Formats: sequence, C-alpha cells, structure tokens
Amino acid sequence: MAKNHPIRLEPFAADLFFQQGMTFEFAALDLSTRKNIFPYATVAATNLILAAELYLKALASLDGKRPIKTHDLLILYDDLEPTTRDTIARRWPQAEAGAQELIDAGNAKYGLPAFKLEIEPYADVITRCRRLFEDLRYPTETSWLSSNARLAIPLRTEVLTRKPEWGPSADDPREKLLRAR
Repeated sequence: MAKNHPIRLEPFAADLFFQQGMTFEFAALDLSTRKNIFPYATVAATNLILAAELYLKALASLDGKRPIKTHDLLILYDDLEPTTRDTIARRWPQAEAGAQELIDAGNAKYGLPAFKLEIEPYADVITRCRRLFEDLRYPTETSWLSSNARLAIPLRTEVLTRKPEWGPSADDPREKLLRAR
C-alpha cells in the first residue's frame, strides 16, 4: 500500500468528495422511500456505502491528507487523524438512536414486531462493512454482507461541523431527507 503523505489540497477537493457523497446518499434515501423498495434495495445500499467512502475521503482531505485510492472503508477510516476518528465514534450512538426511531415508526406503520438495534462500536461496524461496496457491486464474486445504512451519518455530520457552508440550504429538497433521518 502506498504511503499517505500530508499535502496541500485545492480547496475544492474535500468539497468535491463531500458533494459527491451527499449525491449518492440522497439518491439512496430517495430510492428507499419508494413504495416497493425491494427492486432498489441493492442500489440504495451500494449508494450509501459509496457515500460513506466519499465522506471518509473528504475528511482525509480536511485532515490535510491525500485520500487513499481504495474502496476499503477500514483503510480509509484508519488513515484519518485520531481526533477525527474519536469524534466520529462519539457521534455514532446519536446516529443509532435516530435509526431506532425510524425503525420503530416503520414497524408501527406496517404492524411489524418491535426490533431493537444493538449498538456496537463504530470501529466494529466499519470493520464489518469495510468491503461492502465490492460485495454489493459484485455479489457473485464476493461474499454477501448485510448493509449498515447508518454508517455515513456521523461522517457527513463531522464534515458539516467543519464546513457547514457545504450543507444543503433550507429550500434544498435534500434538507428534508436529512431531517427525516
């Protein structure tokens, strides 16, 4: 693996990764609101994992590093500054709580039995999902793993904490999707 050397990036590099990540995340969220999600589930999950990858690359850029050219989320996560990883890990329980609310509302709407998320450390989740992009993109060539759609939330939140001007404006339709999460 190539060494990652700190560099000065053009100001748009981190923003470009972030905006691409938001595009993939919002496309996935749009697909997940379809009445019949089943034909779109793999596409939505692939988009969410790609969003997580792009958010990790945006954070690496904001940390002053050249993002590593890989789809492996664990390699990208481990390359972040320790303070960035700690902040993301602290944000994870909040993302899980929001996901539990969505699960509870969906279960109530469709009369499904209650399901309680087991909150695990973020590092464990990203380790389990590290190659999920390849698994979803090439399902006949790799082992199939279950998706963890909440993986991108603390990454996006950390980027927006550092660069709030990159977030969608109040009249942007993506803002409604963010609030719904």
